[in-house]
Amino acid sequence: QVDGSLTQLDLDKWATSIWGVNSENTIYERNGAYGSWSSEGDGFKHVSVSGSGKRFWAIKTNGDVYYRKGMNGSWKKKQGWLNQISVDQTGHEVWGVNLNNEIYYRDGVNGSWRSIDGSLKNIAVSGDGKHIWGANDGNQIYYRNGVNGSWRLIDGSLKQISVDYAGENMW
Repeated sequence: QVDGSLTQLDLDKWATSIWGVNSENTIYERNGAYGSWSSEGDGFKHVSVSGSGKRFWAIKTNGDVYYRKGMNGSWKKKQGWLNQISVDQTGHEVWGVNLNNEIYYRDGVNGSWRSIDGSLKNIAVSGDGKHIWGANDGNQIYYRNGVNGSWRLIDGSLKQISVDYAGENMW
């Protein structure tokens, strides 16, 4: 058992950079299972860690989007308003959904948000950035092959979704 109480959690590919948000909307980070938690910012409700563990995207409680490069970086506000966000291995393939379940894609920190067709409450992008999985308000599961793909309904039901590096396994 790891000490701490989080409402949302994300980690890098090797589980060495673990980030989470607690019920008081503070982001915490720890270096692996045996590290200790350190506070990394207040007023956040969601955080996404790149697979490399070097880029971080987060959402404030008011929906503002923030980006941070590196452990010693600082949070920088970016254009956009989201409820949940997911990034690939590099932190450049960025997908998000807002409170209206509208889907958005962004090509890196210097890109701009592009509206994507569909409606999801939760979204996850694979480490290679080529596979996007999501769940809608009815807990139906959808899959999309890249930004230029189209959504395909998948058998099953999930409230929240996560996907592995290659996009082949989701849970």
